[in-house]
Amino acid sequence: MANDLLARYLESIDKGLLDYLDENEDLSVATTERLRSNTSELLAGTITTTGLRGAWPPFFDLVSAFVMTYGSVDLEDLEEEAGFGPATEWENGEPPSGITRGYLLVLELELDLYGESKTKG
Repeated sequence: MANDLLARYLESIDKGLLDYLDENEDLSVATTERLRSNTSELLAGTITTTGLRGAWPPFFDLVSAFVMTYGSVDLEDLEEEAGFGPATEWENGEPPSGITRGYLLVLELELDLYGESKTKG
């Protein structure tokens, strides 16, 4: 069951991450909305990865959990190809480009689709 896998994955990183799950042990809508908002900020260049780590430290762990649990195969492949994760850094204030930008755009879309499915279902 995906929900059990998600809970075990998050708990293995930090039990505090379980607070981002809803009563069904899915990522909560509020969590995915925040992930979506922060992804948009990264795409726009209004926040850097270092700034995001300081503002919301669990971002990268929760993104990885989202991709692993709900993401498409294409999103997983893009994450791997972009090397996106806690070590990702760009500090020049410019929006990301290339494969990282492509990854973030697909992530943004899939976060939207997940949120829509949760609010309709």
